[in-house]
Amino acid sequence: MKEALVFNKNGTMEVKIHSVPIPTPGPDEILIKVVVSGTNPKDWKFPTWFDEFDGKNTGDDIAGYVHEVGSNVSEFKVGDRVAAFHDFMTPHGSFAEYAIGKVHATFHIPSNISFEEAATVPLASLTASIALFARLGLPEPWLANKAWANKPRGGVLVYGAATAVGSFAIKMLQKADIHPVIGVAGRGTDYVRSLMDSEKGDVVVDYRDGESAVVRGILDAIPTGESLQYALDA
Repeated sequence: MKEALVFNKNGTMEVKIHSVPIPTPGPDEILIKVVVSGTNPKDWKFPTWFDEFDGKNTGDDIAGYVHEVGSNVSEFKVGDRVAAFHDFMTPHGSFAEYAIGKVHATFHIPSNISFEEAATVPLASLTASIALFARLGLPEPWLANKAWANKPRGGVLVYGAATAVGSFAIKMLQKADIHPVIGVAGRGTDYVRSLMDSEKGDVVVDYRDGESAVVRGILDAIPTGESLQYALDA
């Protein structure tokens, strides 16, 4: 199969295509025939952090068909349409004809979702979920008790609301029934508004109106008597 490797030689970035054997999945892994690979800023940023970056497949967002499953895998079968998040900086990433995904980081693609759409999900959604629920400690959408004791009353600010991470963050906050969501965006304001629930106080503030307007818009969106305690820079 063909695989793309990213190199950094003294500040000069390049990608080389080479031929390698098709990998074999481990017991808890899935071999995926790649249809679409997502790409993220970290794919090119990471190699620049080193003077020498000696050729790695930095792709991690996989969408395609199950080609082979490991001995412990029961949830997926050959031919399934799936997307997966590949383990960062391990062999057999998504910049290849075949890639490896761990079973716990793989999901079925619904019939109404394209491979292109599915490939945008893994890293961006993981980043949003870690930021909101692991770092900020907000209540997860899958909790049975939505009346979580520390549920924020002052809302959550999402700066960069039209980005991939920002969009997933807003959707997750909707699922967790956390409001108001205060999004800051520019040209994507209409798109961001479509993700929100204005009846529950969600608003979009356009940063193109200037700093003072942004500050005023955020303050106006905070419920009376509450304070804004949570923010995500997406």
